[in-house]
Amino acid sequence: TTLISYSINGSTASVYTKLTSKSGVTAASVKIRIIKSTGTVVGTYTGTMSKTSNIFTKTKNFTLPSKGSYYAKVTFYTYKNGVLQETVTKTTGYDTYS
Repeated sequence: TTLISYSINGSTASVYTKLTSKSGVTAASVKIRIIKSTGTVVGTYTGTMSKTSNIFTKTKNFTLPSKGSYYAKVTFYTYKNGVLQETVTKTTGYDTYS
């Protein structure tokens, strides 16, 4: 299962991602994109997630370039012994930098 917490405070968008994995998953990575309501991608992060037991997490902050409404699009990747097992993409609702 996945969880995304997304909020904007001033010009900073904060994204917390959590993945509770199935047994046998040895690693996970995440791609986080911050997208303006116009469709423009204003920030991207791709990297590994921290692991505690079967729970993987990653927190990332992005500086927004201008006022407006933004959402996060997050793709989770799970691996077993280096082999990609599953890809899941989730999208948040909008929040506003005003």
